[in-house]
Amino acid sequence: MDEDLIARINDLLDNASSPRYLKIQEAPEYVNVDPQTFRRWRKAGLVKVIAIGGVKRVDRRDLDKLMDAHKY
Repeated sequence: MDEDLIARINDLLDNASSPRYLKIQEAPEYVNVDPQTFRRWRKAGLVKVIAIGGVKRVDRRDLDKLMDAHKY
């Protein structure tokens, strides 16, 4: 199978099982890091936060991209 097709299928399956936008408190658990580490990532500009009406969320796709970018 084409890798792009597999990635698209995996994205669809992920979207069906969990919300795209995570609460700030949920995001560190999603990427399996300590909340303090996550705060440092935010301060360093590694994580973008969406704020609407005082409610802060993080796009799960951005977290996936961040983790993928630091694979070795």
